[in-house]
Amino acid sequence: MSIDVVLTQKGIFKKPMPLEVILGKELAYGKMEGFRLIRGQLGETEFLAYHPEHIARGFSVIWSPEEKERIQLRALMPSTEAELRDFYDAVDRMVSYWNGRLEVDGAPMNADQFQAGFSEMVSFQQRALEDMCRNILAGKNGDLTLFSARWPLVVGKEEAYRFLEEPETFGQWLHEKQSIDAYYAAPLFFNGPVGILGRYVLTEEVRSIFPTQPSVPFGAIDPKTNQKPVCNDFAIALYSTTRGTVIGEIPYDRLLQKIPPEKVSQFDGGTVLLEPLSLSEMEALLDN
Repeated sequence: MSIDVVLTQKGIFKKPMPLEVILGKELAYGKMEGFRLIRGQLGETEFLAYHPEHIARGFSVIWSPEEKERIQLRALMPSTEAELRDFYDAVDRMVSYWNGRLEVDGAPMNADQFQAGFSEMVSFQQRALEDMCRNILAGKNGDLTLFSARWPLVVGKEEAYRFLEEPETFGQWLHEKQSIDAYYAAPLFFNGPVGILGRYVLTEEVRSIFPTQPSVPFGAIDPKTNQKPVCNDFAIALYSTTRGTVIGEIPYDRLLQKIPPEKVSQFDGGTVLLEPLSLSEMEALLDN
């Protein structure tokens, strides 16, 4: 679910929209690279805006510095009331700067109407969060991946129960899980002798987030077939910064079996947090 806003500029003498107007005084930005946010960088046509003091799901902005006609924004739901306020405030700044027209979820709307609907949208988000949690607990959707500002987060049954009982903890959880200094691992794909190989990289002395079960990420496309890649060969490549090279690979399903228990903890409903491993600890993973 999302709120989709299209802003078009009125008038004959049109002006570009400064980034400073979109962000205001408090928002930060970045571009998505794979499933990780590269903070402080802009994409060619799109970036993600978020508030560093309450990181949630972020909202996307399709924009370029020269654009004078049309800007698109999308806020994902469920998110948080604070982030929804950031989104509404950004739209308000942009409408005022361009004296622009709004289209919200395909329907024309003036700026006052849009702002007047804030409280109703907050209530809708709360219902969306409740419905999401109930569906997960009922087994209708399984665990659910929420694409968020810095990286995806997985809501499992434990999280769903917590958010249903204490909805205010949802925003705290989103911020906490995206405030840590860690590398979010995503697979690289290669053509192997008998199929596609999926390789995650575990780097020496780097705190990392890994999925409990490897998979082909949503949206990944095989350029040869233009289809989602089919991969049944996932492994961990162990990269040593000391040696400047990959020192070996282990099958993915052996990672959690071999890593020292004190080095691993549950991160969310579908990932684990691995504390930094030394070169000797990485070499021990390769021992049979």
